[in-house]
Amino acid sequence: QSMAWVSGTLGLSTPRDAFITALCKSCLPPHYTLTVLNTPQSSPGSGGSPAPSAGSITKPQQHIHQSYHDAEIRQQVVAVGSALPTSATPSGAQQGPVMLTNKNLQVMRAVLSLAHCHGGVLASAWHLVLTTLQHLVWVLGLKPAAGGSLKQSSRANNDSNAVITTAVIADLPVLSSMLSRLFESSAQLDDVALHHLIDALCQLSSESMQLAYTNREPSLFAVAKLLETGLVNLSRVEVFWRPITNHLLEVCQHPHVRMREWGVEAVTHLVRTALTHPDLMRPQQGHQDFVLPLRDNQRLQSLLLSPLSELSSCSHADVRQKQLETLLTVLHSCGEQLQHGWPTILTVIAAVNDNHSEGLVRLAFQCLQLVVTDFLPVMPWRCLPLTVASAAKFGEHTQELNISLTAIGLMWNISDYFYQNQDRVRSCLSSDSGPAFPAFPGVPDMPPFDKLWMCLYARLGDLCVDGRPAVRKSASQTLFSTIAAHGSLLHNTTWQAVLWQVLFPLLDKVRQLSATASTEKVDEAGNILIHHSRNTHQKQWAETQVMTLSGCARVFSTKQHLLLGLPDYPRAWALMLDFIHTAALCRTNEVRFLGVLVCTTCCQVSLAALKSMQEMLQSSRSPVAPSSETCLSSSTATAASGDDGDKKLPHEEEEVANWNTAWKVLQSSVQVPVAADSAAFVLPSASDSSMVTPLQDAVLAVLHTLLLHVTAGEFFAMCTGFNSSSDQTNNNSSSSSTSGKKATDTTTTSPAVGSPTAVDPALASLVPQLFSVLLHFASYSYKLPAWGGLHTRPYTNKVRLYQVTATWPPVLAGRVLENIVQCCSPGLGLKYLCPSWRCLISALLTVLETGLPLARSHPQQHVSFWATLNSALDGFLFSSSPPPPNQSGEEAEADEELDCRVVQLLQEQVLPHPSTTPPHFLMSAMVLLNKGSIHSAPTS
Repeated sequence: QSMAWVSGTLGLSTPRDAFITALCKSCLPPHYTLTVLNTPQSSPGSGGSPAPSAGSITKPQQHIHQSYHDAEIRQQVVAVGSALPTSATPSGAQQGPVMLTNKNLQVMRAVLSLAHCHGGVLASAWHLVLTTLQHLVWVLGLKPAAGGSLKQSSRANNDSNAVITTAVIADLPVLSSMLSRLFESSAQLDDVALHHLIDALCQLSSESMQLAYTNREPSLFAVAKLLETGLVNLSRVEVFWRPITNHLLEVCQHPHVRMREWGVEAVTHLVRTALTHPDLMRPQQGHQDFVLPLRDNQRLQSLLLSPLSELSSCSHADVRQKQLETLLTVLHSCGEQLQHGWPTILTVIAAVNDNHSEGLVRLAFQCLQLVVTDFLPVMPWRCLPLTVASAAKFGEHTQELNISLTAIGLMWNISDYFYQNQDRVRSCLSSDSGPAFPAFPGVPDMPPFDKLWMCLYARLGDLCVDGRPAVRKSASQTLFSTIAAHGSLLHNTTWQAVLWQVLFPLLDKVRQLSATASTEKVDEAGNILIHHSRNTHQKQWAETQVMTLSGCARVFSTKQHLLLGLPDYPRAWALMLDFIHTAALCRTNEVRFLGVLVCTTCCQVSLAALKSMQEMLQSSRSPVAPSSETCLSSSTATAASGDDGDKKLPHEEEEVANWNTAWKVLQSSVQVPVAADSAAFVLPSASDSSMVTPLQDAVLAVLHTLLLHVTAGEFFAMCTGFNSSSDQTNNNSSSSSTSGKKATDTTTTSPAVGSPTAVDPALASLVPQLFSVLLHFASYSYKLPAWGGLHTRPYTNKVRLYQVTATWPPVLAGRVLENIVQCCSPGLGLKYLCPSWRCLISALLTVLETGLPLARSHPQQHVSFWATLNSALDGFLFSSSPPPPNQSGEEAEADEELDCRVVQLLQEQVLPHPSTTPPHFLMSAMVLLNKGSIHSAPTS
């Protein structure tokens, strides 16, 4: 010992290594020494010659060793164990037991004492000392325990087959304690000596790793002592942190399970202990290494957390499990101290992906929940976008649906935090600027606080097109609720980005995915039962389309006062109407094959489109003059304050185009495919014809809003374009079988209209055009081939509209009565071939009770009316359509009663007034009566 110390102190590496080699050989049995210490030991970086080794022993020396061995046999054997495999041992070779005597253990104590007292001069000789100690520990059956110490356990005895005498069992704790004190004394070494010790341990560990690659049991001595060395030197963590952790990270990648387990245990234990070490939390005054405590030392926090981040690149599940467990412990113990470590923490949390197990994803999500719940106030603002991105990433995870839905709930909590702490967040953002946010093109001067909200909106928008319906629904509700609740915090210019970078791309993506969605039935295996209205991807995407469309319409409606200031708001409003128009069409190539259920889905989307347009139209009214009938589109609402209702508005062409788009939406919404079994959604039941279906109610609401907003000229222009486009659509219906074909009598009702004194003349002039539109819809009930199964709603409200407005000059001048008769005539002629003929004749008779007196008193406006009426009545009374063969007696009597009502009408409203009734119609009426008497005469 003394000679080794003197040589080391004088810098004589060769003598030092020779003395240490002699001691080390005496620690082990002679034959075992030949295999353990048979490689030349040289001093890297020293000028000395190679140290003597067992491999350089001459023949006389071998004779001396043999004699020594024979004498050793006579000594008492105190421990018997298995030999530690080395790289020099052939794989699969059988090794005999290793016997240790009292003398071996005494020399081991001497080696421990030498290293403990004179470790500062060992330099490269540390490798020789540690190799010897590793072999002795293996033979004695000592295994690593918590904190890097060595202990004997029953498992260790079973693995190593060590046999320890009673006399030595009491000495094992002492030897273990001496080993621990050896590495605890490394705290007294200078930085250079400490690095020599760490290099020797790393070299020893690398040799064990190479051995483990050959599928042989490695020694964990070096890994355990690296941990122990690091723990006792945390006061100078920057000196050793990277060499130790870098090597331990290599160990964590090893395929051998126990080697890998101890590698990750060591690195995570170091991180946990370092983050709570008193010398790092509160450094001593005047300490040269640390000026700032851990809480304020960004460089130190990044250094200590970097190993956790590096573990994310490991592909082994057990390593990632330990990493996240350590992170959760760190958050609980010292999360409030890590002001500068949040980027690393969030990166570790977000590194989990769908390839990992469900348990690993759940553990990472627990960390994120803790971060959002407890640590948002202490987090720097630069980490807030990363927190949003991490929550959104868990929303995209497909391992467990509940995690995705809860992650979306966390995003709502984050938005609440932004709102409740807006002043503090704004001040932090304004005081520290930097590239922490993604770029939002088109709005170069967006305030940082608004960029924070845009990050949240953009992430929620991405989740709205997730592949799972439940996630899409939750994300849509959260997105539009967040905009509704906190959108007022945004600057006006930021709404430009909300519309064009969040909402419109979302609508476009949903539209594309909905159009290409599969119509195959969703597999229900292993899941809860799915309702038939949602059992295909197409139906599920239709529901998403309804939610996004309604949500965007609400944004336009509720945030109109903010959107009006945008320079391109007219273009945005027109584009929104275009999305609604496309949704109202709701036609795909598979519609004709899907039958009843898809027809219902189409109707639901059309209904959503109508409701969305209703909100859009209501939001387009002027906030200055809400009672004006003049249309104030969003492009001119701000400029229309104080203008007279008849004054021409700027951007008139854009305004008319917008209203025309709105009219197309109305047209397309009622021209949806309706199968017989799904007609109840669009048409009322036969048992309760007074009920208005949701689609009818939406159509009426939109018509009412249009009447309140548009001028007579605009309405007439829309009606003209509508009728022509509807005719074209109807002509093409025979080939497509999806347009006006099933849009029967869904719009034959009308909004309530007051008395002429309560209605503005401009509004009264719109009534003829309104009748034209309603009659056009009514004609769909008989223009189509008979396919049965439809129940047509009576024209009650339309009749009531005529009864109220019949005497209005615009109605008389517009020949509305003649148009009604002309509309009903084809259906009445078809009679039994038209499913709505009873409704048609009942409505016509009611209208004629009001209209015939007016026709007699205003002959100039009803010149051609009488001929049209005669043709309609003749076609009805003498229809070529025979009654169905299964008609009952009660039904025949009811039909005959309708015929009698027509005759009674002629008797009461025509024949008593020959002076005011045109002669040609009187003659025609007499012909009808005569023909009817002959037709109804009984045969013999």
